[in-house]
Amino acid sequence: MSPDAVGTSIVTGAAVLFAPLVALCLERWRRRREHEKRWKTDILIAVIRNRSASVAPEAVPQSAEALEQALNEVPVAFRGERQVIAAWETAYDAATSRSDAANGSLTNLIMTMVRSMGLRGMELSHVEHVFLVRPRR
Repeated sequence: MSPDAVGTSIVTGAAVLFAPLVALCLERWRRRREHEKRWKTDILIAVIRNRSASVAPEAVPQSAEALEQALNEVPVAFRGERQVIAAWETAYDAATSRSDAANGSLTNLIMTMVRSMGLRGMELSHVEHVFLVRPRR
């Protein structure tokens, strides 16, 4: 057997052995990224859906609880994303001090999360206003 044939056989054998491992690693990486993206999207949707609690917590107590849960997940899901964490800290400070700026800082957090996730077509004007439909008396 020539040296070229031996080298080709070794490379072919290595490819046959390692190809499934490489494919498995790539698949696991893809699934982890997909899971993290879905988790971040779920948190973003929960914050948007329940942010009326920042305006009138007594009107929608279940929203206040859901908003609190979603906001507590932000630093874990967006770990390492400095802009999101900074916006989260500002929103946290405003919410815990019962400041009138709570809604504005929450809007800023939402937009920072949107930009971090690379979502297109969502502008500040889309999230500035909070709909709060109160029951008629």
